[in-house]
Amino acid sequence: MNDAPTTAFRFTAVDALLTALLTLVGAAVRLYALQLVPTLTDETDEIQFALRIAGGGFAPAVSVDAYNGPLHHYLMAAGLALGGGAPWPRTLVMLLGALTVGLTYLLGVSLAAQAGGRGSAWPRLAGGIAAALMAVSFVPVVVNSHIAWSNATTPFWTTLTLVILSEARRQARPALLVAAGVAAGLAVQTHPTAIIVLVGAAAWVAVTRPAWLRTRWPWLALGAAILMVSNLIGYNVLTAGGSAEGAARRDYAFTGGVGLSEYLANAQGFVGLAYQMVGSTFVSTLGGDAGAAAMRSPAVILYAVVAVTAVLYTARRAGLPLACWLAALALLPIINRAYDSHISARYMAPLLPPTFAAMGALLAAGVAMLRGGSWARLAVGAAAATLAMLLVVYPAARLNNYYFFELADGRNNARLWQLVDAVRGPGQAGTPILLDRGLRDARLDAGGHVYKALGTLLDLERVPHQNPRVEELPTAPDGALLVLTDAQREALASILRLTPVDVGAPPLPAAPGGYWLYRVDSH
Repeated sequence: MNDAPTTAFRFTAVDALLTALLTLVGAAVRLYALQLVPTLTDETDEIQFALRIAGGGFAPAVSVDAYNGPLHHYLMAAGLALGGGAPWPRTLVMLLGALTVGLTYLLGVSLAAQAGGRGSAWPRLAGGIAAALMAVSFVPVVVNSHIAWSNATTPFWTTLTLVILSEARRQARPALLVAAGVAAGLAVQTHPTAIIVLVGAAAWVAVTRPAWLRTRWPWLALGAAILMVSNLIGYNVLTAGGSAEGAARRDYAFTGGVGLSEYLANAQGFVGLAYQMVGSTFVSTLGGDAGAAAMRSPAVILYAVVAVTAVLYTARRAGLPLACWLAALALLPIINRAYDSHISARYMAPLLPPTFAAMGALLAAGVAMLRGGSWARLAVGAAAATLAMLLVVYPAARLNNYYFFELADGRNNARLWQLVDAVRGPGQAGTPILLDRGLRDARLDAGGHVYKALGTLLDLERVPHQNPRVEELPTAPDGALLVLTDAQREALASILRLTPVDVGAPPLPAAPGGYWLYRVDSH
């Protein structure tokens, strides 16, 4: 195997500028409805964990979920310690999501250069298309950039690793593998499923650069990766496998190992959800006949066809995307059974940047034919350019529709933010604030509920509040502010004089409804 550089392409200041601009575009897309959609999930558990770190005297070796490292929570805690309030947790994941768009540009350039690009314009066009696809893709925006989970940030770290690995191979610089090992270890800190994509990437390097295995660099890279997860290793040694025990409690997703029949069923789920993820169209966001019809729509089918063609197109000279997909298909169904919604697609989201990089290379090769002289080449080039634009417009339209319906139907955090603004408003300092524990029954997305969500937002804004038992609510003092369910308000009606607090008409309906803010006027 030839260890010479695969292309003479060099990154310059132009690429730095394009990376920055595309990152800004990604941020602009992700900023819309950042704090409103989706409704708050059990991300509140991770936020509370970070609040404990920010408060000092707490330096955990693992996350609130023992199978994750605490990297994400230390980053979150750093921002909170510097004065970041309730918007910071989602702002952090938005920033990392936007940076992943820039990294996708670099990955697209690197893979396109290896796939046969000539000069500098063609790989840069490929990178630009890849980044544009990443900027508007549904899961990277709605899940990975809007929900403050550690796992939401995994694609940033895996894509960083893939960029370094791709450049190590392209430039024939095995010393870069050590940096890739560091990035890979950080990726695993955010979620153990990162290992699956990284195994595929490592196998690609080993197969295409076998002589490197006889050097020190791959083994130094492995050592660097192990060092980056030494906290997790130490924890599992001391707890006799505490991470596996923690994962077992997530039995809606973690299988703990499967037989052949369940593996095949999970693999079928993997393929089905991958189809939805790549095409930015999910049955879970549409439901019923509309969801089934959308899966058969020409746009989604076209997306899948282009993605598969692109992964195969790049396989010969830049087979990183194919290696990642093969590893994920072989390994993820063994440990994961959750393939039912766009939320579940977060386990597969690290596959999107290499997929879009491959699509960028394919489409850029087509667009490059516009420079040809024949009518046939011009027609192919025009078709490729049109297709590239359509593949960006379609997911952007899907995002717009999703936000419209989530906001219009009240499936958002608008009411929560109104309550926070009301209790921290002028003249409210020192006012007792009491939360009805019945708010636990007002369920939000993915393990979230209003009681936990509102309490977390108040904690982030440093607004003191109380969580009394139900039987203690009748003793609330005059002037106290109570956040009550409708049922609890009716139960207290004969004991307390409750006046609804005017916080302004809700800009949108609230779902789930049945809770609002009241002031105790007199007993």
